[in-house]
Amino acid sequence: MIYVSVRTFEQLAEAMVVGTEPFNVLLVLAVLKLRRTRPALPRPYRIPGYPWVPLVFLVAMIGVLLNALIEHPDSTLLSVGITLLGVPIFALLRTFVRKM
Repeated sequence: MIYVSVRTFEQLAEAMVVGTEPFNVLLVLAVLKLRRTRPALPRPYRIPGYPWVPLVFLVAMIGVLLNALIEHPDSTLLSVGITLLGVPIFALLRTFVRKM
């Protein structure tokens, strides 16, 4: 709530992009890896222009993230830090669920 109350709409929109784009990059990397490591799995959909379209997407998203880091390093690092706070929380919850 503090994070939202002290930022402008533009800063929140930028933080949303910076916070979600790494996950989109990971998703595309997972598709590329899955297609390479398990080619026999059924594919419910095809990516047109595979593998070039996902690779162009990766380059564009990495460019967006680098641009955000260059233009607004403080807010970008804050957004990345807040996103990374989810890692220890996820690990704790996963450990807690396994014990149940």
